[in-house]
Amino acid sequence: MNAAPATPDQYREPAQLPDLVSVRYAILSLVIGIITYLPVVYGPFLLKERGVISPLTISLVLMGNSVGGAISSMLYGPFKKRLSINAAFAICVGWIGACMLVAVLVPGVGGAATGCCCSVSDWDGRRPT
Repeated sequence: MNAAPATPDQYREPAQLPDLVSVRYAILSLVIGIITYLPVVYGPFLLKERGVISPLTISLVLMGNSVGGAISSMLYGPFKKRLSINAAFAICVGWIGACMLVAVLVPGVGGAATGCCCSVSDWDGRRPT
């Protein structure tokens, strides 16, 4: 009376809901993604609302956003050595929030362009390597 050998499927644990840590990072990634693309998506509408109708000017502001992202990416390494990941994240969120306030509250094209160009940051909660 030999029983059939057990298959690997019989030893698997049942699937469980994602734990709180992965849900927290998923929500954080979603929020950071939204914040990252807000200036690029809504910047042209904000500039048009403030009287900029030239596509060249709008594209230069968006290019400034990309240049700001490149500069913040280059600065990530030196700042990573001096700051903890939590401090870097807090600075990043504070900087983005301040720049978005500048874009919305400062009247004229200069405020919108400054806010859109400066509201990028590459310190988006990455773990130190």
